Amino acid sequence: MANKKVILREKEKIDVLQFQINDKELDININSTDQKYLRDFFYEVISALLKEEFEFDLEIEAGYNKKLFIDIAEEYIKQLNIEIKKIRCNLPELQ
Repeated sequence: MANKKVILREKEKIDVLQFQINDKELDININSTDQKYLRDFFYEVISALLKEEFEFDLEIEAGYNKKLFIDIAEEYIKQLNIEIKKIRCNLPELQ
């Protein structure tokens, strides 16, 4: 099983989870209530799952010290990995 990197970091004064998926960097703004972009994010996750089995591995950027966001990110990635495993188990055998 492969690991895909997720970095919790501050980017242009915005707290983001930066995912490495399908040779792309996708940012989830964890300060925003606008979640419209999540559709594209989940499309990329499912597309990647069709190619390989993986889970996300969270890294905290050096110097990032917002404990609340660290706790939220850790739980989010934990739950996301659980859901990815369920999806992968329910995929039909790929030809």
